[in-house]
Amino acid sequence: MNKHLFIACMLMMVPWLSNADVIPFFPKPNFTIYFDTTITPDSNLELFSCKSISCEDQRLFEQRGPQYYNCSSVTKSCYVQSYGFAPFMKFRLTYKNKIYESDPFVPGSTLELGLTNEKLIVSEKSWLWKLFK
Repeated sequence: MNKHLFIACMLMMVPWLSNADVIPFFPKPNFTIYFDTTITPDSNLELFSCKSISCEDQRLFEQRGPQYYNCSSVTKSCYVQSYGFAPFMKFRLTYKNKIYESDPFVPGSTLELGLTNEKLIVSEKSWLWKLFK
């Protein structure tokens, strides 16, 4: 009888345990993105999550609880932390009344964001950069 009561209690907890907003203490994936000199973190920078490489299904990255992104003008970078990233992400920047978008990229540990005349360029920082950081 006690065994069945224990199992019933555990099954009742499953919906609670599956809600990531309620359990903020598990490790979460993260990455940092650095800006080249043309971009300031004060710019209107939006981050989108996408399930497909075409990013037709893009949706704004939700900042809630420990899932967030924070940009700093001191380090010229943004730190992004999530419960789990979508397979692809994309940035949109409004700068001098013009909208720039990056191509979809795979979230990585250390990325760099640059601005050209047409769009944002996301690239991965090399392992060599990490040695001299």
